[in-house]
Amino acid sequence: MSKKTNDGKIAAMHATKDTPEYKNRKIDSTTLKNLTVKLDEQIELGRELGVAGTPAVFDKDGNKASWVEMLAKYGIQVN
Repeated sequence: MSKKTNDGKIAAMHATKDTPEYKNRKIDSTTLKNLTVKLDEQIELGRELGVAGTPAVFDKDGNKASWVEMLAKYGIQVN
């Protein structure tokens, strides 16, 4: 969430707790505060929508969608 460019965001998704990028990261207090606010907003939205776990899928109207039904619609079988 703290990365400004798409490339930065993609690279951050590959950083794990064992990579130098993660171990050496620096986040200033203003950015950390902004990220905390964004995260709290997302958590609250999840609560309002009734998200109980991940991944959670919703349609364009905010209704819960079933992964199994969605995949079946495209001919993908789930065992």
